[in-house]
Order: sequence, then structure tokens, then C-alpha cells
Amino acid sequence: MNQNRPDRYDVHTGNVTGQVVIGRDNTVTASGPATTLNLPELLRFTNAVVQALPVLVMTAERQQVVQALTAEILQAADQGEPDHRNLRQLGQSLRTMLEGAAAGALGSGLLSLWTP
Repeated sequence: MNQNRPDRYDVHTGNVTGQVVIGRDNTVTASGPATTLNLPELLRFTNAVVQALPVLVMTAERQQVVQALTAEILQAADQGEPDHRNLRQLGQSLRTMLEGAAAGALGSGLLSLWTP
């Protein structure tokens, strides 16, 4: 317990995941566990997008963004210790680009490959 601020608690849990709820004076702060990234699933999704990109109907500008995102995901995943939070954000950006552009069965199939 911090003696200067008796209402503040510094909690160190290492790699433990769970939920923490702290309340005082009708103010509650909650923190849930971070979900783990399924890297093989993200890579399967990314590689499928790379293969399907030539036949997806989207603007040239959007296609360039999708190409850049897929390249960045594949490069970041190839690191010795990949940054899972960064990969999740890149994957979510890639999904968002596809959701806005990819219509039909192919787009639906691609989007079903990975859910953040």
C-alpha cells in the first residue's frame, strides 16, 4: 500500500490473468484480462487475404492499404518475439478494410477466418 495515498494500491501479478475491480466513494475501476492472440489463425487469415487480393473488388487506394497491412503483419509476425498487441491492432485494421470493401461470399469467407 502506498503510504502517501492510502486509497491507492499497486498490484503486480506477473503473467496472471483475471479481473480486478476496485471501488471507493461510488467510483469503480475495473480491468479485465487481455485476450491472447491466436497468431497461427491471424497468419492464416492474412495469407488468405494476400491470395484473394487480386480478385477482391475494391479501389486501388484501398487495395494498396490492404497490401501494406498484410506485409506489415507478416513482417511483424516473423520477429523473434512478436508484439501481440501490435499484431492484433494490425489484424483489426485489416479486417476493417475488408469489412468496408469486400462483398459477397469471398469477403465473408475471408472475414470468418479470424476474429480479434
